Amino acid sequence: MNFDFLKLKNGLRVIFIQPEVASTILLFFIIKVGSDNEKKGEEGLAHFVEHMVFKGTKNFPEQKIIFKELDKIGGKFNGATSHQYTYYYIKTLEDYFSESLFILADLIKNPLFREENIQEEKKIVISELKEKMDDPFEKVFLNCLELLYHDLPQGRSIIGLESSIKDFNRDKIVNFKNKFYNSKNSFLLVIGKLRNKQKIFKLIEKNFNDLISGKEFDFPQVKSKQNDFVKIEKAKVNQNYLVLGLHSSPINKLKKLISLKLANKILGEMAYSRLFLSLRSDKNLCYSCGSELDIFSNRLNLFIFAIVNKEKLRESLEVLKDEIKKTIKDGFNSEEIFIAKNKFTFDTLTIFEDPIKLANYYFFNLFILGKKPSKNNLKKILSKKRIEEFVNLVKKIKNDEINSLFKELIFRNKFCLSLLIPEDSNFSEKEAVKIIKELLVK
Repeated sequence: MNFDFLKLKNGLRVIFIQPEVASTILLFFIIKVGSDNEKKGEEGLAHFVEHMVFKGTKNFPEQKIIFKELDKIGGKFNGATSHQYTYYYIKTLEDYFSESLFILADLIKNPLFREENIQEEKKIVISELKEKMDDPFEKVFLNCLELLYHDLPQGRSIIGLESSIKDFNRDKIVNFKNKFYNSKNSFLLVIGKLRNKQKIFKLIEKNFNDLISGKEFDFPQVKSKQNDFVKIEKAKVNQNYLVLGLHSSPINKLKKLISLKLANKILGEMAYSRLFLSLRSDKNLCYSCGSELDIFSNRLNLFIFAIVNKEKLRESLEVLKDEIKKTIKDGFNSEEIFIAKNKFTFDTLTIFEDPIKLANYYFFNLFILGKKPSKNNLKKILSKKRIEEFVNLVKKIKNDEINSLFKELIFRNKFCLSLLIPEDSNFSEKEAVKIIKELLVK
């Protein structure tokens, strides 16, 4: 792979990655803004702005025109909002680089935010929010986040609150967009066969030199407000939905993050995981189960989840509790770690086969690991030598390091339990609190 890193006069950082083999070009524009940046009354605004960008721009005034132009050039495109950033991408044939760049720049710089579109989109986004709240699995996860972070932005859906969405107006939307969608708070990544980088850079300058300069924003600090440890809701469901969750302070060291990722694979991410074996394969207690490790620049979350049979909630919780305590006591064995390392290595190498995964991997290094955006660091992160070093690092991590770090994560933090159970269930909060207290005894 060949790399280059340039900066426009207005501060926009442009990253070029040229793989050895590529038949398309990816334009990936990322802004350091997400739901973490929202203040009271702005809940869901980052996500709403992302929706509105596609409703019409100065040069493509209707959504259907944007979609038509992208389809004409064979483009694949999308936008997404997370807690910490928002991105837009267009993936297209090399012959249509100029057209794709023009459309992307127009989306970022010139959304119209028409009043009639705002009112239409409010209904759509509120419908999206209600759909999520009607999904038992989504609901129990959101309740767990609320337990962990109370009324902080980190404790709610990225989509926001219905009350705040209803109050959005054009001034609020424009001000939010202009504040964060600026050149110093953004990056443009270009991945593909770049036959004439000088010409391409001039095209980028032409399209983005008038983007508002602004300033770069830091990711907000998180001061957790975990006051409660159990939340039980009853609903018209035929199974029990449960999430055990904990959060910790951020971890920004690669070796430690890999160790925790390996631990999570063994616990519940892989098909051959401890949770799958104990809950489903051995005892047939659940429909699905697993674990998830969410890594941010300012926090880390671990979730253990399951959808368990109606009459098996108590037994499932006991099995989960015993599995966690057993893991703390005995750790993961050599065979489990060997399997997890192979799976992790495979997953890592496939990143370099998918431009969108590659883009996210690069920004993981910038935003989570704190690497400075420069040509030198670009080479360090993505060079063949670096990939080999990365694979060797995974191999060299000792079993004791994985086990001790996982134990530390559990020891230093407290689980909470979110449950969504059938209306006729007699499972009580007292029983749930007992489970949590037993987990707190290390």
